[in-house]
This record gives sequence, structure tokens and C-alpha cells, in this order.
Amino acid sequence: MIDSLGVSNRTQIEEAIQMVRATGAKRVGVLGVAFKPGTDDIRESPILEVMAALRADGIEIIAHDPAITADTCLEGQLAYLKHTSATLAEELPRLLVENAGDVAEQAEAIIVTQRNPLYATLASWAMEHGQKPVIDVVRLFEDLPDFQEYRGIGW
Repeated sequence: MIDSLGVSNRTQIEEAIQMVRATGAKRVGVLGVAFKPGTDDIRESPILEVMAALRADGIEIIAHDPAITADTCLEGQLAYLKHTSATLAEELPRLLVENAGDVAEQAEAIIVTQRNPLYATLASWAMEHGQKPVIDVVRLFEDLPDFQEYRGIGW
């Protein structure tokens, strides 16, 4: 079972990338960057691989994480990230915004990677008012939204 985790994780990362590409969005919002909600640890965070692949495609990224602010010291983690994606390590601080609402407003499609009441509100708003695709990798809602452009992975 342990041996299959790597394959499963890689498959989910590739599926997320394909789902975003299928939207045709040129500016993608990411709600949740850290490996685990409530921490500022970005090392080994699967969304970083998704973000790097989308950036390589020329897609602009805007991201938010409630545990990562302008005061968060990411220097050591960015050095670690340089081993997997030097370009993303350099760009990540500029991709992060303080206001999660900016992600929902400015992005053409949204990826949600953390269960968070604010992110649920913003995803709902994006679907209802912006008619924006939402890729949900954490099963944000107990009852799935009735929205054609709502997609999920891993649930």
C-alpha cells in the first residue's frame, strides 16, 4: 500500500493540471498553498507542482494561504523548493496575496486545496457570481454544488 502512494499522488497532481488546462483559464487562483492547513510549511506541497506546471504553460497564478503572510519567513523553504522548481521558488512570494477575495475576483478558474470556511464562501461566490470553474481537491462541500464547472479529485 505504501508503495502505491507515490503513484496515487502523482496521478492526482497530473489530474489537477489537466483539469485546469481544460478550463482554458489564463489566470488561475490557488486557495491554499501550504502542505497542511494551519501551517506555513510549503515543502512537499503537491499544489506547488501544479503551480509550476501551469506557470510553465504560461498561465498566471494568484494564490492565498491563511497561514502565509508578508511576515512569514519562507527563505529556508524557498531554498528547499529550488531543488524541485527554481523558477517557482523565485516567483512564489510575488504570487501570494494577502486577501483571499482577490483570488476569487481576479482568477478565471480556482483550485481549492484546503478546507476552510472562507474558501468555501469564495468558491461558492466564484461559481454563482463569476461563473468560474472550481477544481476542488479536498471535498470542500458536504453536498456537492450543482454547477457544471465544479470538479473534484480524491473524493
